Amino acid sequence: MGTGNLWCVGIGAAAVDSRARRRSSRHPPIASACVVTLVSLALGCDDAAVESCSDGAALHVIDGHAYCVYAAGTGPDRGMCPTEAPTLVMRRGLTVCTDDPGPTPTAIASLCMERGVVCASEAAGWSRLAGTELLDVCPAREDLHGVVGCEAVVSGWSGGIADTRHDRMLVWGGGGGSNYFGNEVYALDVGAATVSRLTEPSDPVTDACVSVLPDGRPQSRATYDNLAFVEHAGLMVAWSGQNAGMDCGALGDTWTLDVTTREWARVEARVDPARRSLSTEGIAASDYDPLTRLVFLHDTYAFFAFELETGTYRFLADSNVGGGISYAFVGRVDLAARRFVVIGDGLARSIDLTEGADYAEADLALTGCPELVGSNYPGLAYDPVEQKLVGWAGGSTVYVVDAVADTCERRTLDGGPDEPQANGTNGRFRYFTSLDAFVLINAIDEDAWVLRLR
Repeated sequence: MGTGNLWCVGIGAAAVDSRARRRSSRHPPIASACVVTLVSLALGCDDAAVESCSDGAALHVIDGHAYCVYAAGTGPDRGMCPTEAPTLVMRRGLTVCTDDPGPTPTAIASLCMERGVVCASEAAGWSRLAGTELLDVCPAREDLHGVVGCEAVVSGWSGGIADTRHDRMLVWGGGGGSNYFGNEVYALDVGAATVSRLTEPSDPVTDACVSVLPDGRPQSRATYDNLAFVEHAGLMVAWSGQNAGMDCGALGDTWTLDVTTREWARVEARVDPARRSLSTEGIAASDYDPLTRLVFLHDTYAFFAFELETGTYRFLADSNVGGGISYAFVGRVDLAARRFVVIGDGLARSIDLTEGADYAEADLALTGCPELVGSNYPGLAYDPVEQKLVGWAGGSTVYVVDAVADTCERRTLDGGPDEPQANGTNGRFRYFTSLDAFVLINAIDEDAWVLRLR
């Protein structure tokens, strides 16, 4: 079918883009395919940066992105995709590594069709990941437990990220005040349904307000929505938070954690222009934007963008709400709408990220979803399939937010959790492409939850 080993499959295979044909003349034949089916005709075929796949995988090029598709029963372990195609997609009968950070359902469906496999998700609704209580891996060390103990690892205003390179949710926090002095990071492997400590706890400092512990790693802290995963670098970025220790407050520091090597590094960050400064309260809403490779951060008074490569927080705009906004909020980038949306404590607000908009803020009514808007530190994550934000504020109901139309749709699905933590969900509600589902960690003595909308 076609020339050499470059071939097209499926209905409508004649519709191969001419650029894909040029590719076959420039590169040696490899086991590859430009997939064009009734499902994927609209995508077209184009050159991709990845020119071959390892371990016998077939290279498919869809809309300029490479998809290395492995034979049934083979493929890399989680977290072991090559750096040039780091995103892992797993469905029933399909294992793929791709350089597309947000593989579309259309692309995945076309690969399933070509492979002749059924790779639909499980039924819509809530389900538990059995055996994933973080309490099982909390260290039994009295010198870490403070006044609350292991429970504070989740309940103590703790945030989380989706480590999309390794298909894990990472949780770090719990140290606000003297609640808990452990600085270890926890990992939930969402595919294997296992929990572990990604890092081990340092020896604590309990009698002084410090940012850096004697071993060079960060002090325990309450992390709120201050964590973001910078996908292109494979780093978790953590800004400030409330440090462990009685009345220690916020120290305004910035750290990165390499999620592969598990090494911490302190960033000597600066603010530009220098006359501006980040809030001394140490609480923010933050999220990574893969389009700009920036972490956007709202510190309740102003809006900033953090550039990892230069260690710079660039001031973008003041909040136009007098005296700032409540800190009991979370914020996410709506990639399709190009908005940074903050929700919580009775407020919903969007910041325009489109070119020339000058980061203008606007109130959102989100009529029909008072539970989400009125909650403190709700769960909020972007759904790349529906291209909208999805929020959770307890129970089996979720809220689908359209930031442009200023609408909010309630959806109630069977089998959901009970009430959220009193101190919020923060970043512990995230979407995972490999599952086409959301994952929630609600309590340390409770299994993680999976939410499928379709």
